[in-house]
Order: sequence, then C-alpha cells, then structure tokens
Amino acid sequence: MHVECFYFNPFRECTYLLSDDNGNTIVIDCGCSNNREQQRITQYIDTYSLTIRYHLLTHAHIDHVWGAEFIYRQYGVRPLLSQKDDWLFQNISLQAQMFGLAATLDTPIEYTPIESKATLNGEGDYELLFLNELSCPITAIPTPGHTEGGVCYYFPNENILFSGDTLFENGIGRTDLMGGNYGTLLKSLNKIKLLPDDTIVYPGHGYQTTIGHEKQFNPYL
Repeated sequence: MHVECFYFNPFRECTYLLSDDNGNTIVIDCGCSNNREQQRITQYIDTYSLTIRYHLLTHAHIDHVWGAEFIYRQYGVRPLLSQKDDWLFQNISLQAQMFGLAATLDTPIEYTPIESKATLNGEGDYELLFLNELSCPITAIPTPGHTEGGVCYYFPNENILFSGDTLFENGIGRTDLMGGNYGTLLKSLNKIKLLPDDTIVYPGHGYQTTIGHEKQFNPYL
C-alpha cells in the first residue's frame, strides 16, 4: 500500500490517499478547501489512475471534512464517520464562524455511520466490513477526547495508523474545542500506545511518527 499526503486549507490539515497496487484507494480526511486544492488531488488521482473506494473521517472538525462534499460530487463516495460526531458534521457553518471563515461551508451530503458498516471486537473497536475491493483489514479504534466521535484507523497488515487529531508527533490534539475532553483523550492515548512500537503514525497535522517514538518522547504517552 502507498500513502500520499496532501497539506490542505488554512489549518495545514493532512489529507491522505492510501492506494493498493491495483489503484483501489481510500481517502482519509479530505480537507481541500478551494478549487486549487481540489485540482491538486484530482490531478494526482488521474495521473495514477486511482479509483476512490472509500472516504474515512477521523472526526468532524471543519478542517478534516472540508472536502467531503467534493469527494462525493466528484467520485460518488460518501464519507464514513462515527455517529457521535453527527452534531459537528451538521454544523459546519457554525464551526466556520468560530474561526472567522466564510459561513458558506455547509456539507449537505449524508455520511455513512461507522456503526452501520462494522462489528465490534472484544476491545470495543470496530472491524470494518467493506473488504470487497481491498484486501487489507481495517480497525476503527474509538478515540474520543478531541471530539466525542473521534476514531483512529489502524491497518494491521500495513502496520500503519491514521490518528487524526488524537496523536501528533510529540503532541496531542486540542481539547478546548466543541466535543473535547482532556481526561477522555488521555484514556484514548492509553489505548493507542498498546499498538506495536514500530507502527507508523500518520497524524491529522504535522509529520509522520511511530508509536515507539511517541512513547519515548511524547509527554502525554
């Protein structure tokens, strides 16, 4: 599997494309916010003849869902999101106003609840069931704290984790925004740090890291 990262919107959010050898592709947190950014991701998809199969959202803050409508209109793929972040997803314009952005960022598309496409395992994680085109198992690990419905996506065969705004290189996500809770986030981090030390972490902002590095240098782990 190949991971390509794009930095989008005023928050420099990380949008990821995860593709297999056949071009089957998962988009994670599409945050493109204007025509230029949309063209960048479209050009990459076209250049490598990728087929967008799924769009996974780690949470519903504006910088991570900005491009959700674009992906749906362009490729016919609805985002997958925890129902616990429904209120955030339905109030994109309110989020925009909080950051002084244009209040025309409604996302009038429906999302697919993770809860409807998965089974719970013994650890309380969601094992995603849509493996028709992709041969890689995917675990959606509930990690509330940054938002109530925050999840991290773990690909055990690839040994990679998309952590959204739960875990950054040497840091963690804010808890002073809507849906945030510091104590809850710390509990989520205790779960994440049980992954293998060599797990590569692709965060929602900044640069990739590993679980082992974070356990050694991140004061929150």
